[in-house]
Amino acid sequence: MCRAKVLSIREPTMTNELRSPTPQATAPDALQQWRLRVLNIILGILMLIPLPLFVVEGLIQFWHGIYLMPTLKLVSYGAVAAFVFNPKLDYQWRVVLLLANSLLVITYMLITYGEISSGRGYLIATVAIAAIMLNRRATLLVWLCGAAALGASAFIFLGRSEAEFAALLLRLQDPVNLLNGAVSTLIMSAIAAFGALSLVQRLSESLRAAEVAQAERDQAYALLEQRVAERTHELEQALAALQTSEAQHKKVAHSLAASEAYLRALRDGLPDLLFVVDAQGVFLDYHAPENTKLWVPPAEFLGRSLDQVLPPELAEMTWITLEKVHGTGRSAQFEFAVELAPHGKAFEEIRIAPISENEFLILVRDITERRVAVHELLRAKEAAEAADRAKSLFLAQMSHEIRTPLTAIIAASNLLDKTPLTPRQMEYVLTMRTSAELLRHIIGNILDFSKIEAGQIDLHEQPFNLHTCLNDAKDLVAHTAQQRAIGLELVLEDDLPQRFLGDGARLRQVLVNLLGNALKFTEQGSVTLYAGGQQRTPETYELLLRVVDTGIGIAAEHLALIFEPFVRAEGGITRRFDGSGLGLTISKELIDLMGGMLTVTSEPHVGSTFTIVLPLTREAGTENGEAEVENREAEAEHRAPVALKAQQELRILLAEDNPVNQTLLRYLFEHLGYQIDLANHGAEAVALVARQTYDLVFMDIQMPFLDGTAATRQIRALEGIAQPYIVALTASALRGDRERYLEAGMDAYLSKPVQLEELQAILARCAERKPSAPPVAVPATSEPPEADLIDWRTLDVLLDTMGPAPAEGAKLVNDLFCGPFASQMAELDAALASDDRVRMRQLAHKLRGASLQLGAKPLAKQWERLELALRREEADLVALVAPARQLYVATMRQLDAHLGPLLRE
Repeated sequence: MCRAKVLSIREPTMTNELRSPTPQATAPDALQQWRLRVLNIILGILMLIPLPLFVVEGLIQFWHGIYLMPTLKLVSYGAVAAFVFNPKLDYQWRVVLLLANSLLVITYMLITYGEISSGRGYLIATVAIAAIMLNRRATLLVWLCGAAALGASAFIFLGRSEAEFAALLLRLQDPVNLLNGAVSTLIMSAIAAFGALSLVQRLSESLRAAEVAQAERDQAYALLEQRVAERTHELEQALAALQTSEAQHKKVAHSLAASEAYLRALRDGLPDLLFVVDAQGVFLDYHAPENTKLWVPPAEFLGRSLDQVLPPELAEMTWITLEKVHGTGRSAQFEFAVELAPHGKAFEEIRIAPISENEFLILVRDITERRVAVHELLRAKEAAEAADRAKSLFLAQMSHEIRTPLTAIIAASNLLDKTPLTPRQMEYVLTMRTSAELLRHIIGNILDFSKIEAGQIDLHEQPFNLHTCLNDAKDLVAHTAQQRAIGLELVLEDDLPQRFLGDGARLRQVLVNLLGNALKFTEQGSVTLYAGGQQRTPETYELLLRVVDTGIGIAAEHLALIFEPFVRAEGGITRRFDGSGLGLTISKELIDLMGGMLTVTSEPHVGSTFTIVLPLTREAGTENGEAEVENREAEAEHRAPVALKAQQELRILLAEDNPVNQTLLRYLFEHLGYQIDLANHGAEAVALVARQTYDLVFMDIQMPFLDGTAATRQIRALEGIAQPYIVALTASALRGDRERYLEAGMDAYLSKPVQLEELQAILARCAERKPSAPPVAVPATSEPPEADLIDWRTLDVLLDTMGPAPAEGAKLVNDLFCGPFASQMAELDAALASDDRVRMRQLAHKLRGASLQLGAKPLAKQWERLELALRREEADLVALVAPARQLYVATMRQLDAHLGPLLRE
């Protein structure tokens, strides 16, 4: 026990699992096992000796007819045996039952028969079994029970007669012997109990000592196993570390070998020459490809310094670079040209990088081919630029050469159309004019595309009226829609602003292109231009435009290419529809330049939708002043007739070397009511301007002797004259032309072929700035209808277009406009009475378009206001319709007065 404690003190770190159980805990278990084995032996003896005797006795009693006693014995012994021989029952309970049964048997034998001699053995055996199988207390209890049984037996049988003893068949008929037997039985049983207890005590101590020894051995074995395990673990770790170290060494060796092989392959694969030099400039190592070309073999560099093997200039630059990279950890490079006979001059790139504090790597790369390639690239670039300049020059020349006769064709067709013609001749003139206009459009697209491709197109940001831009775009394609019997509609959101900053002309060009395409590819149905948007910031408005048609549509596989140049949706369309295939490309590029986005969605046989999202800047001061702008425009329209009268007094000089253009332009000016002077070249134009005063000079650019630009500079250099307004006439439309003309002193320019509207705008602008010719106003009256409400020049052009003779044109105008006007006004009154605002808006839209075609711009403006009020759902429509009706009556009065004499012819 003490030794176990000492071991536990010596090994304080041992875990509880390695410590063996204490003797106090294990000795009872060993003693219990021993007692269980003894119990099994006793039960075996009982099975071999008493049981056969019990069976024989019972059979004899049954033979003699005694049934009760053997039956009771059989039942009682069977019940006791069921518990005693049950191995699942705790052995102590089995021992208690066995002892209890023995005491009962002994008591029965002593009290009933007084068999002291035979009961003595049973009692001694029972007390000994109790001492062996149980503890002292149980042994004492069993002994006391036996003593009580003996005392009761002596008390019962003492004092009885001999006859009673004979009847009981007692072997001890002497009472004194009976008492002596009882006392001796108690003494012998006590001695047997004491001996059995002593035996059990020694056995327990022996077992406890054996357990302690076993525990000590187990503890020692556990400690030994732990130390062996720890040592084994240490050895395993050391072995694993050794294996890992060996693997790492192998890996490092493999990596070093791979790195060395990689560097060797890299070095061998480099076409460059490598040198290693020290801080004193001495060559330590080198690597040279087989085709290395130097003034000396690279092997002769080893052991020699820079100054000994390199040319002086190269050595000096190398020393400077070495000093530059020394101690920085960075590389530096320079280029050097050297003569290598017989190979000629070679260009080398020399890069120096530090390897360590005292060693440097010099890499020499032959860049001769790169230098040659760069030189060739520069030559190719110059050639490309020259080709681009040649292309630009060709385009300019082509533009001039094509537009000059084209101008003549268009002007001649316009003049021819104004002469008496047969229907067949009118058809020929219309075909000639349409083809010329188509050719002019194609040429314009090609030139615009060339400018876009060269990045030479300019946007001119200036204030413009968006509503006017949209209506103009619609009006420009209205004739085509009418000819094709296709509906054309412009839908404006109610809150769409009017005044913006931007290139309104380019936006109108894009819209005309999209609307023209939509009409071209729509065989039936309608084309609608939707305009709306939303205010993003106080200054920026996001304009949303959609051109929707019900045409043939575009297949999904062709949508991605629709904006590519010269691309059509499919080959079959090219044969059915004319065009250059550049319109959508130009439109997309122009919208991109404006900072917007042009997209398309389409479904074959259903139609297409082209969507423009364009950020525009609101014109300053127009957020709440749209009405004021409209009023100013209306006032300008009312003043237009006054300005037209002033235009007739302009003194105009035309400088043009082409006789055909001279004739056609002279006829065009005469048609507008002007007499002009002609100059055949620039020098003649300068002389004419120096001799007399001109208000307006139209100057062709390309002329013999002196071109238009040089002539303009000389005119501007003239002193003592009233400088005229000079307008360039050019067939070129390339970037920089406008700036070059303005720099030369010109005020504006017109592109050939000259359009009547553009020419009229130039004339009006010049008339407004003419100080010497104040406008001759029509005498004012108190009646507003007496003022000129119709642009008579526009009406005259319309009359000329409608028929070869004025009377025929007047009749057609009266039939097409005056009659429908009256019926539409009646419909408007009916719609006003029934509050049919949708119909009123449709009628106002139609009346506006017809008024514009007649030249009745104030009336068209009034219809536009009515249409806008209907869109805004304003309440007092009567107040808006009344002035429109009054202006309509006054306009019709002036129109009847003008057409009446013609209709009576």
